[in-house]
Amino acid sequence: MERKQGGRTRDRSPSLRLDTAESTPAPAVIRYAALQRARARATAASAGSAHACDNVAVRPNQRTVTAATSFPSLCLRRQLQQLRRLIAKPVLLEEGAGYWVEQLAEISALAEAATEELYRLGSRRTVPRRIVAMVRAVEDRTAQIQREIEAANTLRQAALEYQVLLDWFVRVGGLSWAKLLEIADRVHQASSAWPTPVLLSTEQNRFSSLIATQAVSVARVARQLCTGHPGLEEVAEWAVLAALLADIGCLTLADTDYCVPLHTEGRYVTHPLRSAQVARALRTLPVPVIRAIEEHHELGDGSGSPAGKRAEELSVLGQVLAIATAFVDRHLSRVSEPGPVAKQQHGLVLGELKRMAGAGKLNAQLLPYLPDAPPVVLRLKARPHFPTGCGRMPAAA
Repeated sequence: MERKQGGRTRDRSPSLRLDTAESTPAPAVIRYAALQRARARATAASAGSAHACDNVAVRPNQRTVTAATSFPSLCLRRQLQQLRRLIAKPVLLEEGAGYWVEQLAEISALAEAATEELYRLGSRRTVPRRIVAMVRAVEDRTAQIQREIEAANTLRQAALEYQVLLDWFVRVGGLSWAKLLEIADRVHQASSAWPTPVLLSTEQNRFSSLIATQAVSVARVARQLCTGHPGLEEVAEWAVLAALLADIGCLTLADTDYCVPLHTEGRYVTHPLRSAQVARALRTLPVPVIRAIEEHHELGDGSGSPAGKRAEELSVLGQVLAIATAFVDRHLSRVSEPGPVAKQQHGLVLGELKRMAGAGKLNAQLLPYLPDAPPVVLRLKARPHFPTGCGRMPAAA
């Protein structure tokens, strides 16, 4: 059927052309597939977290949820929904995250008790102060645990992304500046959200994974040192970038298999210089960052490597990285769950660093800005898509 419009004849029947591109899949199919993947991941996360605490009451029964219609009841429903979202975070599946699972169980149990009390009240208009206090406690503790879990999950994601970036560096010999800045931003976000640092280690044998978790942990502590010191707040971004690139030169030391580090002292001590060469190739880093990378293993008494510089020859950023590296190394060698044992080990680490500062190896003026509370140590488990063995990939030149 033809129809005139604007002085021209327009055919309303669709035109069929052989060179027309095929239509893309319907958005509804894509959305449904993404929804199925999200549901599967959330179910796996909930099942993996249930072994640490079987009575996590984040799924209240229908009777207690729909019983009361007061404002405290609505607040409790909102908090229970938030707890369901938190328990599906991937970071709760890692070793060392049992502390947060227990906290979620306690908060959800308190929310269930408050909900039961509201159900018993029935249609009474006035809510006792005791129940109002319980609701406020649930809200406060949920907000606090959310900040902690979000910060830990952000650092975990930064470490996984940095591992991918290091694998790419080994394959092609280049480094993405935009991706490096994105990882640094994640470290800043985690540091701002929660003051207690999270240190990461890994169960994988891949050398890139070991370097990624170590670099992110050192960057987190170095950032806290700079933000705590009144004169170093402006160089916090430089400290994070220097910490991320400090050990990347180790990937150039392997001959045929970059997964296995070479412990030959004569070559290993040169990795700060190799890391500085990689940093210079970016052509965007300032000179103090490159100098800090070269000095992150130097000690004030001249016993460090690779040049054996003394305290008066070291830069401030280099001394910050040296303290952050020593702090992380000693804590990762003493892995324990949060509690009295972790506090005792944290005191031993601080005492050892103070003795090193007394011997002139570390800057004693930076020690007061180390974390007061013991850090949370997370050990990332090996994933099926990340092989635990060596990948047999040639090292970059």
